[in-house]
Amino acid sequence: MKKMMLLASSLVIGVSVWSWSAGDSTNAPSAQPSAAAPASPNAFAGGSNSVQVPPADWTQLKGIVQMVDASAKTVQIKDDSGQLFQIPVDRQVKILKDGQKMKLSQLQTGDAITLSRRPASAQENAPKTY
Repeated sequence: MKKMMLLASSLVIGVSVWSWSAGDSTNAPSAQPSAAAPASPNAFAGGSNSVQVPPADWTQLKGIVQMVDASAKTVQIKDDSGQLFQIPVDRQVKILKDGQKMKLSQLQTGDAITLSRRPASAQENAPKTY
C-alpha cells in the first residue's frame, strides 16, 4: 500500500512539474498549479484512461483485467463503467474467476474477475496466530 501511495504521489508531482503554461514560449514550468493535476491520489475522477485507487473501504470489485504486476502485487482492472482501478493484492484479497479462486500469477489480460476483501473491522478483529 505504501508503494501504491508513493507511486500515486509521484504521479501527482510529475504531472504538476511537467504541466506547461499554454502561452509561455520559453517552455518554463508554470508557476500556477495545473488544473489537470489532481489534488490527491483518489481524485482521479473522470476520464476512462486515468487509473484510480479504489476507496480505502472497498470490499468487492468486478472488472476485466488490464494489467498484472506480480512483482508489485497489483492488478489493474476496468469496471463496467469504464473506470480503471489499480488494486494492491495482499493476503486479505481473494481473486475469483468464473467462481474459482485464482492466484495473482494465474491472471491474464482480458480475464473477467471479482476481487473480494474482508472489511477493515473484520481484519482488526481477526484472530492472530503467532
